[in-house]
Amino acid sequence: MSKYPDKRLIICTKEYTSKTCKQCRYVKNNLGEDKKFKCNKCGLIVDREANRARNILLKLLSQ
Repeated sequence: MSKYPDKRLIICTKEYTSKTCKQCRYVKNNLGEDKKFKCNKCGLIVDREANRARNILLKLLSQ
């Protein structure tokens, strides 16, 4: 029996979550060592971890 019976577990893969622009959805395959995500398509510059977290959230909400 689950410790939290009224909760559900959702498993999400992290594929492309750090490589995808949160604004225009462009996939940038070569991220390098930079801590910032710089989109080649729309010009967005954002913290790479914040970009990844938002993309994971969007992935979960679309399931």
